[in-house]
Amino acid sequence: QELYEEAATLNDTWLARNPTHKAATLLHLRILTRRGDVRYLAGSPTQAQPFYVDTVAFGVGLIEQGHADLERVKTTSQASLRIADCNAEAGDLKAMLARVQEARLLLEKHISEADAPKVKRDIALVLRRHGFALYEQISAAKNAEAARREARSFYEQSLSHFKSLANAAPANGRAQRDWAWSRYYLAYLESGGGDEPRGRAELKAGAELLLQYLVRNPDDADARKDLPLYIEQVVGLEPYLGGPPLVSTTIARCRELLQPVLAQRPNDELLAVVLKTIVELPKQN
Repeated sequence: QELYEEAATLNDTWLARNPTHKAATLLHLRILTRRGDVRYLAGSPTQAQPFYVDTVAFGVGLIEQGHADLERVKTTSQASLRIADCNAEAGDLKAMLARVQEARLLLEKHISEADAPKVKRDIALVLRRHGFALYEQISAAKNAEAARREARSFYEQSLSHFKSLANAAPANGRAQRDWAWSRYYLAYLESGGGDEPRGRAELKAGAELLLQYLVRNPDDADARKDLPLYIEQVVGLEPYLGGPPLVSTTIARCRELLQPVLAQRPNDELLAVVLKTIVELPKQN
């Protein structure tokens, strides 16, 4: 927090000399966002929110003056999503949905066709958040079934974007993880009364994506971290998506593919811990 405050002081001097300078304004947006982030991560969303609000106000002001370049629009949109997080923490579902819609509109209105591929991930994230915000608001006002009907298309559009990104970059770990987790989020939406067979299939497919990527890239730290986390979600959702044997078959699949990798890497203690953690998950739950 102290370092971000120092950065803000330094950059404000630069910004005062040239209020529309591209680098200075972008740094101002990013520093404001980070000043909010450190407070949010420290468990103080109410203290974080004013920094996010200032970020959006400053960014929108630049955009309205004609400075709607890719990075400034993206940063402003992301700050609007962070305000939505604060609204969610406060239980203000109406405000949360409004901020998610604002984030989406910023991208759709101000990103050129040439820059669109560079924000495909941002759009996919916003679509999913839009679905989540709709679901939460409609569930509170009506019921889960009505909420699913309204939210489902947003989750499906988000998944489609992530799938496209993953297929275009099979060696990109983040793209593969995004696709896998987008399948989990759709499974979660369908759990407990939705399209449970669809949710079960998506949940299983997401685990397979993460597993296959880890087999191909056993040194990838993010892949080693994500697979146990995902299998933990499989354990949690199984009762709401038709019940056994989804967990046992998924863990058996992990053993089937990871044990040969470990046989070729007998000193790979980190990967051994991954498999051990996965195998023991049902016992922990």
